[in-house]
Amino acid sequence: MCQDNPDLLPLYVSDEEKLARALFHPFHISRSGKLYSGAFKAPAGRNDVSVNRLRALSPAACKQRAKAIRSPGEFMGFAVLSARAVRDCASEVVDSRNVYLGHADIVHEVILHKGEPAPPEFNLRLKRMAASARYVPDPNPGSEQWSGGAP
Repeated sequence: MCQDNPDLLPLYVSDEEKLARALFHPFHISRSGKLYSGAFKAPAGRNDVSVNRLRALSPAACKQRAKAIRSPGEFMGFAVLSARAVRDCASEVVDSRNVYLGHADIVHEVILHKGEPAPPEFNLRLKRMAASARYVPDPNPGSEQWSGGAP
């Protein structure tokens, strides 16, 4: 892990790099583990979706970051996908170490405003992204420690 040494983590997020998106129920995932395409949709007025670079952060560190968000939902685990899968869906992945080392953003060219419906082609993109992700559940989401499998 290179979470403590910025010199070991390149600014460019390579296509092979795995990304972990924190998932919260009921917003991103159902209790049964169905991943919603909205997990990869940016908040209203923005075009960036936070992810962690697994090259830099351990699953435990990713969970600590996710729990620090204090989302109103319940943390359930991660959606893991490659940067290539994001780029294949016509979005980009950029390093955002200004937030913390190991943080990145999925960046869409679409910015949706509150109450505005997404264009159908954008919804399709989000569905493809969700379909390419692998859900890695945390069997003990209330714990501060990671007890799930390897992302």
